[in-house]
Amino acid sequence: MSDEVEIGFMEARAVLQSECLKVLPAVRRQVDAHRQTFIWQMDKGLANSIFGIPIEKAHDARLTSEQVRRIARENGKNYCYTCMAITPKVLALSLSIERLSHGTLSPQEELNCFRSLIERLAVLEAALEAMSRTVRPEKIKTFDDLIEVREAVSTLIGTRFDWSKLQLIDFSKMPSKTDYFHDSAETRVDLSARNILNQIDKLQKKERYKGIRPFYNFCCEFVHPNIGDILATTSEKQIIKTQGGQLAYKTKYHEDPSKISKDDRDFFILFSKAYAFGTMLIREAEKVTLEYGNLLNTVRRVNRKCAHKVVKRQIACFSKDDYCPCGSGRSIRACAFRRERP
Repeated sequence: MSDEVEIGFMEARAVLQSECLKVLPAVRRQVDAHRQTFIWQMDKGLANSIFGIPIEKAHDARLTSEQVRRIARENGKNYCYTCMAITPKVLALSLSIERLSHGTLSPQEELNCFRSLIERLAVLEAALEAMSRTVRPEKIKTFDDLIEVREAVSTLIGTRFDWSKLQLIDFSKMPSKTDYFHDSAETRVDLSARNILNQIDKLQKKERYKGIRPFYNFCCEFVHPNIGDILATTSEKQIIKTQGGQLAYKTKYHEDPSKISKDDRDFFILFSKAYAFGTMLIREAEKVTLEYGNLLNTVRRVNRKCAHKVVKRQIACFSKDDYCPCGSGRSIRACAFRRERP
């Protein structure tokens, strides 16, 4: 990133709000068409010996109609899983941008939004980089390509909390250690969250993100109970003379200093730099989400094409009134066999 322009806190904050208002609709628009998915529950009865067989070879494998339908549905889940990985991250990122656009939060709350923004940007950029090593969005053509995309974005679905064991337990009865642990003997899907600091450090090495790690560290000071609490609530600092001619330092504290002071001198100097840097991150967020919007559109289109091709080739195995394996939520009749508009 280029060096930030030296401006006062109030001006930097106004520029940030203006940029957020401009970027927010574009960010949300990337996932508007991907907010709803339709997916079958995992078919536990699907034998391992037939799972993964290309549906086009079903007749060679001598599969039953039920097995063909199960495989088709499993293969059609790629779009749903891709949406599950991407859409919530983009929406969470957009929520931070929306909150920053209002100008009604305190500086401390806005710095927390910056921190959240950085973390989402880091994981989204990491997934894009992983994908670039296997398949580019413009090269996605086949079912195998969809599998590559699904694997690349799978890192966006992670946790450090053991949801499966603890979701029905009261917090007062939970053990102090709540960490998620992947048991490879139980499932091949590893949901372990990647270390966010490592991913932010990778961004730090890129020229356009230079400074993002120290900026993240700065924002963390206002999340944790550190000196950031003092800096974010100090509203007025004055040196005054006492009756004896001596000098005294007068300080006032307020939960939101920006509501009672518009004087840049009342705010810590790094605040203006933080808001200028955050504005540049908002612009990067728009670029990143645009890539994901294009990716989701491509995955949906290719997934439908592959699923519809399967249905039409193996039509004897399906009922046209059943849900389409592409995951659209529509019937096969209304989806795979619908008449295209001229």
